[in-house]
Amino acid sequence: MTMQEGFALHEIRCDAKGAPIDYLFLDVNPSFEKLTGLAHGDVVGKTASEIIPPLENYWHETYGKVALTGESTHFERYSKELDRMFEVTVYSPKPGQLATILFDVTEQHRLQEEAVKSQKLESLGILAGGIAHDFNNILTAIIGNISLARWQAGENHEISERLAECEKAASRAAEITRQLLTFARGGEPEKNYVDIRKLVEEAVLFSLHGSNCRVAFEFDKELWSLVADAGQLHQVLNNLVLNAIQAMPEGGLISVKTNNVLIATTENPALKPGRYVRIGITDQGGGISRENLGKIFDPYFTTKDRGTGLGLTSAHSIIRRHEGMMHVESVPGNGTTFEILLPAAPGTTQKSLPEMFEGRIRSDSKRILVMDDEEMIRSLAQNILSQLGYKAVTSSDGAEALRLYQASLQSNEPFSAVILDMTVPGGMGGKETAEKIRALDKDAVLIISSGYSNDSLLGSADENIFNASIKKPYNLAQFARVIEKELKIHRA
Repeated sequence: MTMQEGFALHEIRCDAKGAPIDYLFLDVNPSFEKLTGLAHGDVVGKTASEIIPPLENYWHETYGKVALTGESTHFERYSKELDRMFEVTVYSPKPGQLATILFDVTEQHRLQEEAVKSQKLESLGILAGGIAHDFNNILTAIIGNISLARWQAGENHEISERLAECEKAASRAAEITRQLLTFARGGEPEKNYVDIRKLVEEAVLFSLHGSNCRVAFEFDKELWSLVADAGQLHQVLNNLVLNAIQAMPEGGLISVKTNNVLIATTENPALKPGRYVRIGITDQGGGISRENLGKIFDPYFTTKDRGTGLGLTSAHSIIRRHEGMMHVESVPGNGTTFEILLPAAPGTTQKSLPEMFEGRIRSDSKRILVMDDEEMIRSLAQNILSQLGYKAVTSSDGAEALRLYQASLQSNEPFSAVILDMTVPGGMGGKETAEKIRALDKDAVLIISSGYSNDSLLGSADENIFNASIKKPYNLAQFARVIEKELKIHRA
């Protein structure tokens, strides 16, 4: 027997009819004391009901059966009294007695639950990604055509205001797809260097507006920087603070602590070893029941009358896609703490914001090739490019786009740029097409576009293939700004 195993020797106690009703502690080893927090001197000579009342009937019945029949058993069981998950082996050394060997498997069980949860989120993410992709294509046609109509009508036209409202509403619909893509396959965060102290303060104070709760901040003096999606982290913090406010309808204190943490190699199997920034948000509410604690990150699970059940699911997925971890600790009646761990990164530089498009472009009749499997997207791109003074040629798949590009080289009329849809069901997609075009022409200007992802679309391996990216849904200004930048066309 190793020191990791808890051992206890018991004697069964039965009622007048011989039914087991309790058991007496005869002896325990030091590991049992450590695993359960029950000291040798406090338990030996006492019954289980005297030590941890009220004890579940399961323990009496299971132990009694072993002691009376001599048949050993093995099981895993959560102890509400000790708030631990145990792997238990029980056998009878002699009639009327039983011996238990305990392993604390709380952490292993939690990691297993985390793995199952991740699989659920992955499956939901694949579905959400497909829905968001199709929806983004539709929104691209809607938003793009509205913005084109506004530009054609002019800002002073009486219909311009109505069109602006339509574009605003469609943009709100686009936000829904971005939330889906937060935990969808391909919905990676768009990362920049982040001042985490500033982000935490702004997000928490913004979320507290109008509430009757107050906040206490605590920050390490020299917080490490993060490379993260500030918008997504703002969404996570907003969700957690709103949950804290809802847990304290009469008001209360929300404690927010942000500090640096070093994770050792074996300290947390769910995280890579290294430097992390920890954000802890603690409320003084009624806490979360053990029954619900393991479900709070599940899609569509909610205890609120008007909740969607996607807030914590989305938050959990955001942190996971930042290669971090979210954990919750709660004791009913004693509040709840959500802990976020995010990998720190060196450096403090910020990416510059893109220059705004003003709607005055001179194209000198340059030719642009657009490949997209959706006819409405091809039509939109052609109309926008035509209004901007380009000559647009369209294709529905990568193979056709490749043939058109080859022909343009042979006729000595190469395309000035190629805009490629990332995903073409049943056909050659944007990445493969770009690789083949790049092999033909190392100076080709290649722009990738997709409705699947809400990031820059360009991983490190793709930067040698593509010059830029356009996210769907886009409007005229966003579309034109990318073209302008890549072709270095001066405004009139």
